[in-house]
Amino acid sequence: MMREMLHPVNAGSRWDYNVNPQPTLRDLRSSIASCSERNVLVLHLAGHGRKKCGFIWNANDDAKKSEEFDVDAISLAIGMAAGAKGPLECAVLNACQCLTEGMGPLLRTHDVPCVICWKTPVQDETAKKLCELFYRVLTEDTSGKRDYHVAFLAATNALRLSAHTGGTKTKPSGDGEDEDVVASTSQMHCGNTRSNGLGEAGGSTRGPVRPWHYEDVVLFLSKDSDSDPIYLWRDRQVTPLPSSVASADAQ
Repeated sequence: MMREMLHPVNAGSRWDYNVNPQPTLRDLRSSIASCSERNVLVLHLAGHGRKKCGFIWNANDDAKKSEEFDVDAISLAIGMAAGAKGPLECAVLNACQCLTEGMGPLLRTHDVPCVICWKTPVQDETAKKLCELFYRVLTEDTSGKRDYHVAFLAATNALRLSAHTGGTKTKPSGDGEDEDVVASTSQMHCGNTRSNGLGEAGGSTRGPVRPWHYEDVVLFLSKDSDSDPIYLWRDRQVTPLPSSVASADAQ
């Protein structure tokens, strides 16, 4: 976010930012309370999260202990800075499992116009790249419209071209029990339909569904309409076994 807004080509974008790299709940509440005063349009929360409690925060400025927060109370507080009650237009929840039945829909219930959230666990590199692309589109748009949905679609489309999805937006439909068909990394990278368990005519090829297929699923929630889940999964890097272990396995 900072790189995109500080880039010389975006100097006239009129976006400013305030980043707290190790926030406590006190910092969050203070930031929310001053949204109207500072004309905050986008609230970006990044970190570790859990389904039941949302984000995990530093308990104090020493950052040696963590603290969970009340998702309902914080979502209500954020909502008080959105819609007719404040300037907030978009919330970006960039952490694993801010699930659709969790904080994202709660923010929409409290009238936050647009919410980007992850439906599943997400790899750090995927989350980082999506945000880079999302903020790049926002800062490069000099029209003043601030179309968050367009920026989201542009970012996900660009990321799907570089991720191992074959361009698909839908969940892999192969047979997870079938190990007869193994898609190689090169096939997945090139968008081979077989790697996603989808045949030429849309039928199942009984290709194996790998655990990482169920990661990196992102959603855009808005007052106009919610997006379908978009699958951005990236192939996991396989760590080679030590030669001694490999030798023992071979025996």
